[in-house]
Amino acid sequence: KKSVLKEFPKSEVLVRQETEAFKASKEISNIIYNEQDGLYKPWQFEAYNIQPITLKTTYDELKLLWNEESRMRSGFKIENNTVYIPNLFAKISGIYKDKNQYWNEFIEFKSSENTFFIPSIPFTDKTYSNADLYFSRNLFNNEGLIDKSNLLKSNLYKFSYLKTPLQNTIINKINNLFRLPIFNRPIDLEFKQKILLTILKLDKKLLNLIQLFDYPFKIPKLLIYDNNENIFSDEDSIIIAFLYLMGFDILIFTPTGYNNIEQKLSDQYYDIH
Repeated sequence: KKSVLKEFPKSEVLVRQETEAFKASKEISNIIYNEQDGLYKPWQFEAYNIQPITLKTTYDELKLLWNEESRMRSGFKIENNTVYIPNLFAKISGIYKDKNQYWNEFIEFKSSENTFFIPSIPFTDKTYSNADLYFSRNLFNNEGLIDKSNLLKSNLYKFSYLKTPLQNTIINKINNLFRLPIFNRPIDLEFKQKILLTILKLDKKLLNLIQLFDYPFKIPKLLIYDNNENIFSDEDSIIIAFLYLMGFDILIFTPTGYNNIEQKLSDQYYDIH
């Protein structure tokens, strides 16, 4: 076997030496914190892909599962560098005859940790300009997906301070929104631009909830209350669909029983109680 002779070093090469304690700690960690046993250390899977497995439940089950950690729910698993998150996505239509029971349950849902509450719809302000729409055309490749290299260099991109794995996850989920038949409308280039810009301008509080989400543990939640004839805007539906793909639990309380989410998203992705 022949190979090219490497050049003789001309200067000392800097190296880092592992201590015996570090080696032992790493070996023990690999034994204790694996993918199968259900004992996980914080942020062990932050570089993994995530995939929602939305649970189809009764209303009573929904109440029981709402505060359960991801790893405690049926369907949670970690395989092939992917964390499968059993999340909840449902609309609560109408009210009880006993209004006190309705409000008690509503307050119980709303008081959960890491919950973002929206008191009325539409809830998203259009924060992008026509100039943004024009320049965003250069952020797509020939397949109609995000050109990651161009996006990271664009002035429209404000997520460079986030951890690299989270940035990759966000970009992957935007591409998923282009592919999945989740919206009740065609996904043309104009709508893809709207999807991209809406998520790039995401509310900082929602972005903070995404950053706090350690996948096997407490699931962040979106709770929406809609008690009038208004419907979700396109931007609203984009944010709801994006958070669904990020593994959020989503509840839409509609005491009037009117249509709202049905007009924007395919009903195969959520339950109606």
